[in-house]
Amino acid sequence: MLALVALVVVGAPIWVVIVNSLKPYQETVSPSLRLPETWMATENYGVVFAEGELVQGFLNNAIVLGIALPLILVLSAAASWAMVRSSSRLLTPLRYAMLVGLVVPPAIVATIFTLKRIGIYGGLLGLALFYSALFIPLGVFLMIGFIRTIPRHLEEAARIDGASNIDILVRIIIPLLRPALITTTVIVMVAVWNDFLNPFMLLNDPDNNTLILSLFRFATGSTAAASYKWNLVFADVVVTSIPMIAIFYFVQKYMVHGLSGTER
Repeated sequence: MLALVALVVVGAPIWVVIVNSLKPYQETVSPSLRLPETWMATENYGVVFAEGELVQGFLNNAIVLGIALPLILVLSAAASWAMVRSSSRLLTPLRYAMLVGLVVPPAIVATIFTLKRIGIYGGLLGLALFYSALFIPLGVFLMIGFIRTIPRHLEEAARIDGASNIDILVRIIIPLLRPALITTTVIVMVAVWNDFLNPFMLLNDPDNNTLILSLFRFATGSTAAASYKWNLVFADVVVTSIPMIAIFYFVQKYMVHGLSGTER
């Protein structure tokens, strides 16, 4: 029964988006679950790729994630390892900072002011650094449990062989954190891919628009396509969603282990 309810709740909206992306405009004035009377898949998706700024939005998303993800993963792993293994009181403020970062929403006004002062407001670098700061606490939260399961003798043996802390982090800790790293990667990618408010506030050049901002401009008629042609909007939504759906499908088994704190 619960599976049926979940199928309806999740499946019906997906079906509405897909089926209405295949219809002509006249049939989507009132979106419905019915199959198209006239199929317009080629025409609708052709317009989306021609006028929807999809390629530029995809590249901008890739640039932001290409900067933010390595920072999030490496710094989260290093901070988690330090907090688990070290008993230094100097790390106490860091622990509280991670906790605050998990529960307190980001201060957009202060962020904009800071980015302007250092000269990177409005660009993809500033957005990437913002996401890095936003998601490092989440990465630390997910990785701490894994690090506690790593035997200390592995690190002690490496130190006897002359390994430095960087060597231990790169060659031992990070490889053993694979489930947590994959989980963090997927959560960050989905969140960044679907985020509208933060790019809207932190980007000021249409050429830097992320995919979700490109979809917004397309849906509201800010591009060459006419405003609120729902068949085209639904087609844009389908194309925008496919990469994250594919990624989630292939790594979902790793996410289960990452969230449960167990090795695959």
